[in-house]
Amino acid sequence: MAIDVTCAACKTRFQVSDKFAGKQGPCPKCKAIITVPSKKDEVVIHVPESGPKDSKGVLVLKPLTRKETRLTPLNIGIIVGSVVLLLLFSLVLRIAYRKDLQMPATAAQGAKASPPKTKEGAATPTDKTSKEKAKPGASEPAVGITVPQSLQVILALGAILLAPAIAFGGYTFLRNDELEPYRGRALYIRLLIISAAYPMLWGIYWALFGYFAGNFEGGPPLMALAIVVPLLVLAGAFVAHATLDIEYGTALLHCGMYLSATVLLRLIIGLPPHWTVWGT
Repeated sequence: MAIDVTCAACKTRFQVSDKFAGKQGPCPKCKAIITVPSKKDEVVIHVPESGPKDSKGVLVLKPLTRKETRLTPLNIGIIVGSVVLLLLFSLVLRIAYRKDLQMPATAAQGAKASPPKTKEGAATPTDKTSKEKAKPGASEPAVGITVPQSLQVILALGAILLAPAIAFGGYTFLRNDELEPYRGRALYIRLLIISAAYPMLWGIYWALFGYFAGNFEGGPPLMALAIVVPLLVLAGAFVAHATLDIEYGTALLHCGMYLSATVLLRLIIGLPPHWTVWGT
């Protein structure tokens, strides 16, 4: 058994074998002569035993032990398998809806060809008719991708079903290790709140820009996105901070994981990175 020794000259701490107990020798650092304490000089601190005991003097109550919650190989396998399945499913959707998600030709491209004219240079009757139908201040309709209704339903369900997995996976390695983790019913209730709040962020986004869709051509402007998106992320992080007892900066990362995953899957499917109005 090793004996703890402290050099009186340089205050260096080290251990020596108990066979050198009571003997003298040089310090390994400053070479000063020190005396190794004997075994009888060693102080052993015992944890006080308190609580009810049985007839044999053995404690009846066992001390509380902290159970650590870590990602098991099974959990890691489930997470990796789910990610692979999501990627494959996104690729299948990209192939299945490839023709539906193609960007249509714009009217400007079709207007590059010069209109036919008569020998005198006057416009043809077709041009006159189009000029009569045109109204002052009228603009061309915005050209966008038409999302089929079936794909809209799949996107909505995917945003809802993806939230519990990311909420649980993010909590397992983003939580504070110094605090006792949530388990059982307490954990399920908190994950349910997160799983409802995160998809609701996209719902608020869609409802907000859908309400003002008539004012936008070709999708929301960057200035509007720069204001609305950070506010939604802050709101989602507040929910994660309040329910999972994690720091607000960590909660921002937790919410960002969900939003990044949904945006990445949209890009894989072949959709724009942000939601627009249904059917555009």
